[in-house]
Amino acid sequence: IQCFIHSYEKYNALSVLIAVVSVITIVIIAADECRQCFIKLKSEPQSNKETHLKKFWVYGKNIQTGYLKEVFTILERLGYENNPNATEWDLLWAHEYPFRKLHSQLNNLKPHQKVNHFPGCGYITNKVDLATSGLKYIPP
Repeated sequence: IQCFIHSYEKYNALSVLIAVVSVITIVIIAADECRQCFIKLKSEPQSNKETHLKKFWVYGKNIQTGYLKEVFTILERLGYENNPNATEWDLLWAHEYPFRKLHSQLNNLKPHQKVNHFPGCGYITNKVDLATSGLKYIPP
């Protein structure tokens, strides 16, 4: 039994040593990866950084009046660029339901393109539609 305890302690110490060396190696590799990313980020020219901005456009009436200025501010802070004429866009912010008038543009969305509405969302957010739906748990 004494021999078993001695060998167990030896293997336990060896396991701890291997674990410590592994963790130190992983930390060194991760630190080097971060360092390389920061070096690459600093060396990129400013004009190249601007081409990587995600593009958004807004669909709504009289947008120039400023009623969506908070939306513009937040999206720009998140790194989006407002480009209403872009054919390649990442986000459509629609103040109005876009799927009728923009059907041809939204019919074949690419995987990276997002819209802040989904088809039929007006049905579940409109009180009149809900009240007249005849659904079991919605009072008339």
